[in-house]
Amino acid sequence: MDKLVGLIKKAPKSRDYNDDDVIDRLSSRYTVVMLICFSLLVSMNQYVRNPITCMIPSSLKGNEKFATSFCWIRNTYYITWDTILEQAGRNSNKQTVAYYQWIPFVLVAQAVLFYLPSVIWHSLNSRSGVDADNILAAAHTFSLTDKVETRDRTMKMLVQQIHRFLKSHTVDHKKKRKKNCCGCKGRQCVGTRIGNYLVIIFIISKIFYLLNIFAQLYFLGRLMSTNFFQFGFHLFSQIIDKIDWTIEEEVVFPRETYCDINIIGLDAGNRQNFTLQCVLPVNAYNEKIYLFLWCWMMFLAVATSCCLLMWLLRSLCTADRERFVKNHVLDATGLKQEQKNLEQQPASKQPKSTYDTVVSQERSGKLSIEKLSNANDKSYTHGQPNPIRGADYIVLIASEDVHEFNRNIKRFCRKYLMQDGELLLRLIAHNTDHVTTTEVIYEVWKNWLDVEKSMDKKWSVSGESKREKKKGEEKLEKTNNTDAAGHLFKGFMKNKNNKNISNV
Repeated sequence: MDKLVGLIKKAPKSRDYNDDDVIDRLSSRYTVVMLICFSLLVSMNQYVRNPITCMIPSSLKGNEKFATSFCWIRNTYYITWDTILEQAGRNSNKQTVAYYQWIPFVLVAQAVLFYLPSVIWHSLNSRSGVDADNILAAAHTFSLTDKVETRDRTMKMLVQQIHRFLKSHTVDHKKKRKKNCCGCKGRQCVGTRIGNYLVIIFIISKIFYLLNIFAQLYFLGRLMSTNFFQFGFHLFSQIIDKIDWTIEEEVVFPRETYCDINIIGLDAGNRQNFTLQCVLPVNAYNEKIYLFLWCWMMFLAVATSCCLLMWLLRSLCTADRERFVKNHVLDATGLKQEQKNLEQQPASKQPKSTYDTVVSQERSGKLSIEKLSNANDKSYTHGQPNPIRGADYIVLIASEDVHEFNRNIKRFCRKYLMQDGELLLRLIAHNTDHVTTTEVIYEVWKNWLDVEKSMDKKWSVSGESKREKKKGEEKLEKTNNTDAAGHLFKGFMKNKNNKNISNV
């Protein structure tokens, strides 16, 4: 199956999308390939081999091909063996089998419907500002690359793409906006600036996948004049009870059917009626195919429902999103276990920072370098350099305590990543390995910290400039006031002296 999917991906103008999860791919890729293969199999049995064979009476000898083609085109009907043919000919309740000719086209139509939700998701996510598939494709390329230069270049491009996408979510949170009855700020509740556009269309696409399954089960039942929801249950119960289901009154894919032919001779009064007994070998394939498809669609319905519920909980639960990001950031630094041990200690015994804990335990021999080492990264210094994985992160939080780190994680998730950014990181986790996901999240985290520090520095410099300017203006104004008072005093004393001289 994977080889067939690979061949389709290599077809001209085809594209390998990586912006969904495994349950979506089961519907949009593997199910589509299966349906197309089944359609080709049934088509070969219909148009290459003989799809129908009828028992021809002696009076129709020489017209076997005509009679067989007539029964194939005009449909046949099914009756049980204990029914008398003469009565069945007058019975209006006989079961007409009119769909077996259309099974290849029905299978192709099902393949199109299974692929349709994927088209909706891909077309809408490309309108979010940055194509999510490009980001996930870059992450997939990064996971498969061994060259250091290529990995660094790919990671840099990946972080820039994610940052360009996420910075469009930035809004002026300082402005107070009125909330409507739904609790949404302004007039907009959904969109890229709100940070939930991708999540909404992703959830909608999963709902379409689920509705598509139930809609197909319903319309297949209408087409085959049966309750297709119970098709598999009924068939399996017959197999377990060792009952021949091919001779029941209501058979979805009968092997043996009957066909009525009316032949009018040259003489208008010479009219002959024939009832032919026919065999449909193609229905043996159709029954096995649709029994498998029934089981497969039931499995997809359960899996898609569970997946939809899981993504809904993930999108609504802020704590789960923060936990996901925090665990990967700690994994990237090799400090996850140390952080866990630290948080389990009483508050009075906790050191001032995670950095101090690592240094003190390393010096005392309680924490081995091999536990954290990757032997290729930069180092932090506390007497002598040590090649510890994620040293940049340790430097960044060297002066922060655990609570400050947790506050930064909350700001990172709620103000920067938001729901769309977390969805992108989750999809990267679904389409790559754990190591790649950890490195991507860590680099995005570092980039955010750098941006935040540069912004804080910019605002602090701007604030100092304003304070210095205001202080200078106050000093200048004070100087001017002092000079003015001095001039007034000098003028007063000069006038007083002149007055005294005149009196003398």
